[in-house]
This record gives sequence, C-alpha cells and structure tokens, in this order.
Amino acid sequence: MTIQDYLRVLRERWRLILAVTAVVVLATGVAWAIRGPEYTATSTLYVSSQVADDPSSAFEGAQLSQQRVSSYIELATSRRVLDDVIQRLHLDTSPEQLAKKVSASNSLSSVVIQVKVIDSSPAQAARIANTLDTVFVGLVDEIERPIQPNARQAVTVRVVQPADVPVVASSTGMLTILGLALLGGLVVGIACGLVRDKLDTRIKSTNQLSVLAGAPNLGATLWDPSVVDHPLFVIAEGSRSGEYVRQLRTNLQYIDVDRSPKTFMFSSPMPAEGKTTTVANLGLAMAMGGLRVLLVESDLRRPRLTSIFGLENAAGLTSVISGRATLDHVIQAARPNLDLLSSGPIPPNPSELLASQNMASVIRELSGRYDQILFDAPPLLAVSDASALAPLTDGVVVIARSNKTTRDQLSAAVENLRASGAPILGTILTAVPEPAAEGRAYDAYRSEKPESSGAPFTAIHRASNGSGHGEMSRPTPRPR
Repeated sequence: MTIQDYLRVLRERWRLILAVTAVVVLATGVAWAIRGPEYTATSTLYVSSQVADDPSSAFEGAQLSQQRVSSYIELATSRRVLDDVIQRLHLDTSPEQLAKKVSASNSLSSVVIQVKVIDSSPAQAARIANTLDTVFVGLVDEIERPIQPNARQAVTVRVVQPADVPVVASSTGMLTILGLALLGGLVVGIACGLVRDKLDTRIKSTNQLSVLAGAPNLGATLWDPSVVDHPLFVIAEGSRSGEYVRQLRTNLQYIDVDRSPKTFMFSSPMPAEGKTTTVANLGLAMAMGGLRVLLVESDLRRPRLTSIFGLENAAGLTSVISGRATLDHVIQAARPNLDLLSSGPIPPNPSELLASQNMASVIRELSGRYDQILFDAPPLLAVSDASALAPLTDGVVVIARSNKTTRDQLSAAVENLRASGAPILGTILTAVPEPAAEGRAYDAYRSEKPESSGAPFTAIHRASNGSGHGEMSRPTPRPR
C-alpha cells in the first residue's frame, strides 16, 4: 500500500478508529480504577559464610555464599515459605495468588537478596515482606544446621534492612496509563481499519474501477440525495453535479478518435447503480452542447427513461423491432436536440429482440440520423439482455456505484462483455462523495462577480414545470 492508500483508510475509517480507541481507553481506565494503586515493600537480606579468618578460607566462603544465593532466591518464594506466611498472618489467599505478589532477586556476583512484595495496602505489603524474611531466615538456618553438635553453620542469612511501609505507590499513574492506552488504542484502531479495508471489496475510486475493468475512466458523478426528486440535475443553474456530467461529455467525445464511435451502450453490473440517471443527464448535456442526440430506452424489463422525461411509452423500440411501428412514429422530442426512443410494450423475450437482425437494422438507420446515440441497457449480471445488445453498438461504457458495486460483481460483468465480443470504451463511477476542497473552490469561483464588459446580455427564459428546474414545457412527439 502507498502512503495515499493509508491516508485514504484513515479518512474513510476514522469512525472505526476513534471507536476502537475510545473502547481501549475506557476499558483501561475502568480496569485501573477497579484495581487501584499498588505499593511495593522491599527488604534486604545478606548471605554470609562462617569460615576461618585466613585469606584462603575467606575466599572459599565468598564463593560458597554466591553459590547458595541462586538456590535461596528460589527458596524464598517456595510454597513452604508462602504457606507459613499465610498461616502466621491469617491471609485469605492461596500460595499461588501470594506468589504473584512476591519476588526475590539479586545482582550479578552479589550475596545480597532483595525481597519485594506488591499489595494494594502499603501496610500489608510491609507485613508480608517482614514475615517472609523471618520465615525464610528460619528455614535457611534449619537447612544449613550442621550435623556435628559443635560444628559451625557454614552459611547464614540475616536481615539487613527490614521492609518499611511504602508511602508512594509503585504502580503507574492513571494519566500515564491512559496515555499509553490512547497510543495503543490508535494502533489497534488503525490496524482494524486496515483489516476492514482489506475485507471491504466495494469499489471506492475511479482508479480502482479503471484497473479492474481494463478501460479508461471517463469520470464520475457526485452523490446527491436530491437526484431522487430532481433527476435532471444537469440543467439546474449552478449545479456542481452538472459540472461533473459536462466533464463526462467532454471525455466521451475523445474516446477512440480513430473510429469516432457514435452508438454507446451504458450498463452496470447490478441494478440501482445510477445508470439511467447518468444516461439521461449525459444525453441532455450533449444536446445542450449542440449535438443531435438520441436516448434509447433499451432496458425492456424495467424502463425508466420515459418517466424521467415525462414522456409516453405506449409504443417504442419493441414496436419498431416487431414491425408494428416505424421510427418516425415512436421517436419523441425530449428537449431541443434531444430525442428519446422509449422501450415500448414489455415483451416476453427481451434478449432475443435486442440480439435480432431487426435491432441491428434499427441501429444502422438511427446512426444516420443522429450524432450520438446512448443506449440505456439493463444490468449485466441481472439478465443477459445487455450482453446481447452490446455487440451491435460501437462500444460499452461500464457504470459502477461508489461504495456499493463490489470487485467481484464488476469482474463478472466485464467477463460477460468480453465473452460477447463487445469493446469496453470506458468506465464511470457514480455517487462519489464530493471532496470538500473541490466543493469550496467551486462555490468560491461561482461567487466571484465577473467584470462588466459593457455589452448587454439578454437571458432566455424557459417555462417552469413546477419541478424547481427551468425546464422546457412538456414535450410532444416530434413530427416526421
């Protein structure tokens, strides 16, 4: 992953990261509050040998003491010693639990043993440490007691420094603990975000879509909840979404300039991915740019283009293919320079109609009348209709919805198109969240007042249809 990928994960998964961090910090704080501060009582014991005063014997005694120290450290925390301490102090605990609070250690080549006892009560910690010293010294005397009555004990252990009642807690302070928990929570949260991102197979970027489809990206459309009520947003004054569609229009005109394709099929892997809305607005943008455009409602199962433009669907494409009507009788004018060929009556065999020779003849005739023809086809994975129609057009534009279409769905749709032999001309990612910086820049640009050139300008007013957009009045079928 690149740095940009990590930054994208932080931007997209920040809620998850903050939630995990908050849980870790809260759990740590609760655990610290329940456990409370801990105190450590420390005592010091000295291991010495009883030998003659000559130098040779003193050296041997020092070696003997050092040899005993490692064994005595284990002995100090043995079950026998801990059992005796529990009995003397009447502790309500087990030797195993007490062993977790007691430790004995020494420095390298030293005959000094340090005994440490940790407890939530400072007085109790000191009592346990001093009692353990007494029991331990007695046990060593018992073990090292000479067999001969008048012999001298070889090694003895004496308490050099009894344990005092600790005043300052030895456990880490709450602020330090919470600070470490915050850092740890962030690390765990970011790790969870990365794992979640790896498991999330939804397409999120135009680059990802382009790579998976093996075709150039033509652009994107913005996520806009108002599209449900106002689908023709490209004609709305100051529409940021409209700017994105106009960029799509420009990019589509430069696709495969050697062949100059004019019949484009638009499809998506699954339903509800913004295909029909994109086709409607893209066709309208092309018409507003001076091209003669035809929209073909080739989704013969769930047609929606006619309802978007408020046109009739009594007769249409299926009527022409079946020979019941001519193109001149069914093509309707949707807007200036923009016509629409509705689906017509829903047939029982859409795939067969779309793959028929009559359909190919209709496309050839339409290509001679219009500059651009856009086919709104059904989803590729839902039915086989789009795969049947695709080879009859100049190429396919694959549409995917941001944060909805998965990589597997797109790959399957692309495989279907390749199996049909239809070229994939490009891709479009719909419902993309607008970057905040771009939105602010666009608003700032629109808010700037242009300098007056002194030339008068007359606005062309359109009749309002009550939808909030300055659209033309309801169109009627174009006479031929």
